[in-house]
Amino acid sequence: MIEPIRAKPTDASAIAQQGHSMHWSESLHFKLTLCQLCLLVVMIGSTIAVMFTVERSLLIEEGKDLAEQLGNRVVSDLETRTALAESLTTSLANLGEKLGTDVDTYKNVMPHVIDYEGNEDFIAGGGIWPEPNAFSPGVERRSFFWGREPNGTMKYFDDYNDPAGRGYHKEEWYVPATHYPPGKSFWSKSYVDPHSQQPMVTCTVPMHNEGRLAGVATVDLKLEGLGAMLHDASDVMRGYMFLVDRNNKFLTFPDLEVVTRNHVDDDGHSVVEFLTASDVAQENTSFSSVADALAGVNRRILEAANLAAPEATEIVRDIEKRSDQISREEARLIVAVLNDPLGEATVSSNEIERLFLDDCLLFDEPIMVSIFHMPTTYWKLIVVTPMSKFYAPADAATLKVGSYVIGLELSALLIMFFVSKRLFIRPLRRLSDQLRKMSASKDNFNERLCDTSQSELGQLAYHFNRRTDFLFETLNDLENARDQLEDRVTERTATLESTMTALQDANSQLIVAKDAAEVASKCKTDFLANMSHEIRTPMTAILGFSENLLDTSQSEQERLNCIHIIRCNGAFLLDLINDILDLSKIEAGKMTIERTTCEPCRIIAEVASLMSVRADAKSLSFDLEYEGAIPATIQSDPTRIRQILINLVGNAIKFTETGSVRLVTRLVHDHDVPHLRFDVIDTGCGMTQCQKSTLFQAFTQADSSITRQFGGSGLGLYISKRFAEMLGGDITVAATEKGAGSTFRVTVASGTLDGVCLHDDAMSMTVIADSANIAPEVSQVALPGCRILLAEDNVVNRVLIVGMFKKLGAEVIVAENGELALNAAMASHEKGDPFDVILMDMQMPVMDGYEATERLRQKGYTGPIIALTAHAMASDREKCIQAGCTDFATKPINRAKLIETIRQHLVPVEAASQVAG
Repeated sequence: MIEPIRAKPTDASAIAQQGHSMHWSESLHFKLTLCQLCLLVVMIGSTIAVMFTVERSLLIEEGKDLAEQLGNRVVSDLETRTALAESLTTSLANLGEKLGTDVDTYKNVMPHVIDYEGNEDFIAGGGIWPEPNAFSPGVERRSFFWGREPNGTMKYFDDYNDPAGRGYHKEEWYVPATHYPPGKSFWSKSYVDPHSQQPMVTCTVPMHNEGRLAGVATVDLKLEGLGAMLHDASDVMRGYMFLVDRNNKFLTFPDLEVVTRNHVDDDGHSVVEFLTASDVAQENTSFSSVADALAGVNRRILEAANLAAPEATEIVRDIEKRSDQISREEARLIVAVLNDPLGEATVSSNEIERLFLDDCLLFDEPIMVSIFHMPTTYWKLIVVTPMSKFYAPADAATLKVGSYVIGLELSALLIMFFVSKRLFIRPLRRLSDQLRKMSASKDNFNERLCDTSQSELGQLAYHFNRRTDFLFETLNDLENARDQLEDRVTERTATLESTMTALQDANSQLIVAKDAAEVASKCKTDFLANMSHEIRTPMTAILGFSENLLDTSQSEQERLNCIHIIRCNGAFLLDLINDILDLSKIEAGKMTIERTTCEPCRIIAEVASLMSVRADAKSLSFDLEYEGAIPATIQSDPTRIRQILINLVGNAIKFTETGSVRLVTRLVHDHDVPHLRFDVIDTGCGMTQCQKSTLFQAFTQADSSITRQFGGSGLGLYISKRFAEMLGGDITVAATEKGAGSTFRVTVASGTLDGVCLHDDAMSMTVIADSANIAPEVSQVALPGCRILLAEDNVVNRVLIVGMFKKLGAEVIVAENGELALNAAMASHEKGDPFDVILMDMQMPVMDGYEATERLRQKGYTGPIIALTAHAMASDREKCIQAGCTDFATKPINRAKLIETIRQHLVPVEAASQVAG
């Protein structure tokens, strides 16, 4: 039975004393007031912060839009004025093409065309400027120009026609226009007219007569009126605007002294000229960002224009050469503008750049700079707006609205304070007094709190009154909980049992995973063993024939043969190592392909030179064929193409016993892309569809019998396919049939063949070099009268080992596979003349050395059998001993160690024969 929990006795007077001595800072009234004050501070601060940030950002965005709209409108107004000048210039050009050569007609008609009512404020003059000898034969200069006097009247000027003067054919406004098409306007740089001291620019349109350039027509446009127009428009933004031409040379500015300077010309006259943006930036660093942005726009124009074209380059050179007023960079920009590269970029809006700077030339405050592009003229309009234009309304609106909001928040918090005091603080105090009196009473435990309201305080009193009832109910709940605990223990037991079942299932899955890991480990071991065999087999020939070279009794021909065999096996070993390295690079993603100009016929000739020797060794026919015209050169990697072809042709020769191998080359087009296609066709063993499906996987051959019979690492086709894919092509099996040969097809991208010669008779271009024919050699030790059975499928190793033991005086019988070795050993044993020792290669076709040794032991053969294999791992030795081998020797052959091993096993045999005798 659970004992009821009893409260620890307390001193009622102490509790009462504690209740009466509560500090004012601990009172709920004080804490609530403090919380309301903190809330008021947070609300006021948040309101001000939000209004300052949000309102400012909204007004700034609105200002950006306003600046963009204003700039586009001003650009439109400027275009209207420049369009009038272009239209007037075009009219003059048309007039010049039709008036003929009557001087009086020009002088009577042209002033009325140039000077009409309404254009006095912006048209400063105009004229017609013929090409040399175009107006009158033998007369180089014959222009008709009228300029506006300070009083507004037009005056005819004949200065440019003075034979002793400078003339006009080299002027900056003349030379570029001669390259413009009919009706296309060219705008000059800004300048100050020396006669009227007015800043202006010149609009030029070429004239043509029967398709030939006849001269140009010009109209001079005053810049003073443009400056006034920009000044009026900039009042909206309380900032300022100015124009620069395509060379970023100033056309207008609020303070002309900042952007102009005086200099003395070639005639000794003081002339005012406009500066460029970069000039002003050098003197005023605050203008550097704007100058850099304007220079950046020009770089974009130059990058967008096709100035690398021959005709564009020629025009740039001609303009620079003919006018000493135009630099090469200005000539490039003129030709770039001729193609209008920004036409598409400013269809929706002419704004092309926007900057935010801390200060500027005229304002000592943060500014926003908007740069606009003017089509046709390629001038740039710069709109400068002080940021105070945006901030001032935002700050005023924030203060005004914020004061109202803060007042409302303060009033709301005061009302909340009085309401909370009436609704919460007073009822809580009454409830606290009742609890204090109840705590002081020692006898009346049935006294209840007197608060029957439906508020949270009434609910608190109700639940406090039920505390005693809940205590007894809790004791009953504890009894029930004990019973439920027993039920839960039973449930947990069942859960644990199910968990154990799940663990057993997981254990079964782990066993399956372990088996899979062991299979993977075995695959890895098999691969390492195969690599060991493939490496040690050529090493046997290399080291063995190297020792033969030390034999001084060797003839010169025998030594040459040794060198040839060493070179062939060394090359094979190098190819294997290269395959492994290539594979590791491919798998790591570090293999690279170089694309250079190479000659396919030369590559094919090199492959033929290498492969014809192998084909001749097997009495196979190796032919080259070309179908159609072959390009003299292609863009590819000659090393990888040669590696692919050598691998495929080498495989074809290796798997072909009789017949021929052909390499057929032709040029094909895949989706209009030129490719070279190589077909390697053999009459070899062919493949089944099952064997074909595993061809291009790393470390695999058609099946294990192929590996035993022909050797190989299984890397060649996998690496070649990856190379072909990296060269933009592929390797596929075009045709194959078991026992009827195979056709492997390689394609590689040739790159562009524009301007490449195609050879119809490519065979005449294929020069095949003769292969050097070098011959073998041998060595010596001493095993007189010893009979040895050598089971070895490799021809080179057989030659090496037989030659070595014959030098020692031994008799060597050769078996080319395990089955022949088994038959020869048993036949000799049954005749009573067993071999003194058997040297058994463990990996051979038909029957391998393991099986042959096991069968010999099963048949009762007790003579020494020494395993001679390129499988050199510790597990391989154990496997050979378990198969029945007496001892174990590895390839490459260590001659002294092998002879010593043989002698160790000859002693008991000789002793046994003496006992038997």
